[in-house]
Amino acid sequence: MYRFGVDDREEVERLITERGVWLRTSDTGVHYRLSRFHTDTVHLLSPVFCRGPNRGKCAGCLLDAMTKQGINPKDIDILLGTGIGAMPLVYTLQHFEALEHTRAMYMERRDGGASVVGNGFSFRKDERVFLIHPAGVTYHRIRQTIEAVYAAVPLASQPCIDGFAVLIDRSPDDAVWKKNFAAYQYAVGIRSPINAYPSDPHLCPLCLQGIPLVDIGDID
Repeated sequence: MYRFGVDDREEVERLITERGVWLRTSDTGVHYRLSRFHTDTVHLLSPVFCRGPNRGKCAGCLLDAMTKQGINPKDIDILLGTGIGAMPLVYTLQHFEALEHTRAMYMERRDGGASVVGNGFSFRKDERVFLIHPAGVTYHRIRQTIEAVYAAVPLASQPCIDGFAVLIDRSPDDAVWKKNFAAYQYAVGIRSPINAYPSDPHLCPLCLQGIPLVDIGDID
């Protein structure tokens, strides 16, 4: 059983830098499309999550952030991963005593990019659902997940989505995503904004310099 809500923020930041894949234009000679932006720096978390102790530190950091924001783990019935990539965090969170009572569920991406509730999962009326997301840039995936849950469940049987937690907030400094979630509780483990440039190749300064573009995808 992991320790409850241990703040391993500095250790997690080190893990992301040393164990994750840190892509930088200065090293690779290319820049990246990440969600709805172009950027010169990307962190990929899969190599961090592939080891149990690393997941424990990341989940502990996230749980600590949740409790500091006044989110009571005992009020959560379901931990809902916004996609398969969120499930290492979800499953590890369940190893903390405060969240061992929860059920784990996830969203799937279908052709065309739509999010749907994973096959075999179902909700009960008024169950309290909390979303878990590895890294937020535009927070579109979280908004899409909330909409997909309510669209998939008849009104008489709908659960209650209380909020969400994001391990790394990579949204630009001028982002306004919080305005879209005024009704939800939320917690962020680590704040690490990207350098965001317009996705229009005629406006992106890196495109205008002729630096090749690599599409990382919608990790948002």
